[in-house]
Amino acid sequence: MKHREPSRHDPRKPIRSAETVAWCRALAHLEPNPPVSCPDSLAHIFLNPVFRILLRPAPFWRWLTEKKAPGLYHLHFGRTLYIDDALRDGVANGASQLVLLGAGYDSRPYRMHDGLRGARVFEVDFPGTQERKKRCLRKHFGELPDHVTFVPIDFEVESLDEGLGNAGYDPQAKTVFLWEGVCCFLTPEAVDEVVRFVSHNSAPGSRLVFDLWDGQVIEGDHSAFGAKQLMRVTAKIGEPIIWGLHRGGRDDELPEWLASRGLDLVDASTPEQMERRYFGSDTRRRMMACFRMVTSEVRSSQ
Repeated sequence: MKHREPSRHDPRKPIRSAETVAWCRALAHLEPNPPVSCPDSLAHIFLNPVFRILLRPAPFWRWLTEKKAPGLYHLHFGRTLYIDDALRDGVANGASQLVLLGAGYDSRPYRMHDGLRGARVFEVDFPGTQERKKRCLRKHFGELPDHVTFVPIDFEVESLDEGLGNAGYDPQAKTVFLWEGVCCFLTPEAVDEVVRFVSHNSAPGSRLVFDLWDGQVIEGDHSAFGAKQLMRVTAKIGEPIIWGLHRGGRDDELPEWLASRGLDLVDASTPEQMERRYFGSDTRRRMMACFRMVTSEVRSSQ
């Protein structure tokens, strides 16, 4: 196991932003006439009483969220749809394992259980968040679903090798790795170690799906829609965004960054592309413009 500096977070406590993400998904699921429905019907089971109260009246809270952090609500809406699509595509292409890296309150192993076609699921997450999630799942289902294995790991001080290895993960199997709302909060070293684990410990054709923030924003360029408010909010709650890659024509760092780590770029969708895909002609629905959704694939020969 590779040790680094002590974690910035108390391992006994859940990560605060994880519940905010679940609240946004629950709010999106309540929309009466959206251009496309948000499928997360289980997000509400992970909310504390205060967050549950803040679901009603839903139109007011959607309006207030957009006022305080423009594009944040639709970011979570669109990101949920993108990752759902990517997971279905990965399973259809033969993946027999699903690994949720920094699972948070992701409900896909439960609400998409039938569509997983028997794939084994590993939820990897910060210990405090994972313990709270398990309590919520027991309360809702009566017991923990037996198709999911929980693996407590702090990415900043522990590696995946030992945690997943001890949990029964098969490095020879084709796998879908979902990394939602996590890597932007990690150090470059922690990000690099996770990506290299994926490329070296999964079968060719395995996929890593993640959201990637623009490096320009981290360096102080807050001109993109919603960027200024996003950086202020995440810093205020003690979970600042600290990692990303530059985007922009020939200077786009992503393809080479993936290639040097044994991965090929399959898709890199911008907020504008996802807005057209999921929200159609409704121009009022804007996502924060400082990130991309990325699907990458482990090369057949490395």
